[in-house]
Amino acid sequence: MKEEYRHLLTDRQKLWLESQHHRLENEWQYLALEVRHRGKYSDFERGQLNELARLVRTKKNTIDNIII
Repeated sequence: MKEEYRHLLTDRQKLWLESQHHRLENEWQYLALEVRHRGKYSDFERGQLNELARLVRTKKNTIDNIII
């Protein structure tokens, strides 16, 4: 099944992902990098990005302020 990238990444979202890059590890870092380079994201990635934003905002799942 081909994944559709329906949502365009806004400049604000791109800037936010760039600013969080140093805090991310593993699959979060890969997700942020892929979405930034592509400039758009799928419905599935939208859910993941929302989860990432929640983790950053609440600082849950962190070790020394690194999102794991």
